[in-house]
Amino acid sequence: LNGFTDWSLQDSNASVSGGSLNMRDSSLTKLLDSAFVVSGGNINLLVSAELSLISSSLQVTGGDLFNAGNSQFVSERGTIRITDGRIIYDGSCNCNIEAT
Repeated sequence: LNGFTDWSLQDSNASVSGGSLNMRDSSLTKLLDSAFVVSGGNINLLVSAELSLISSSLQVTGGDLFNAGNSQFVSERGTIRITDGRIIYDGSCNCNIEAT
């Protein structure tokens, strides 16, 4: 799932299996009261992208959370969970990140 434009998910659950969630070029991704799961792939934030979690969760299993190029995570009561993966992070974050 490639996000070169702004998009949001509200009151929903969504998943990507065997692929990655890519956000870049100043795009804004907003999750509101939602859950997003990435299995067997990565979450990549590049080139000033922003991921906003509002009362939402983001789960990555078997992949990496990669943030570079002045990108950021913003969270209000949101959680990011990483299982069997790595966190490669260069940016700002005011969110709860759990890694197991």
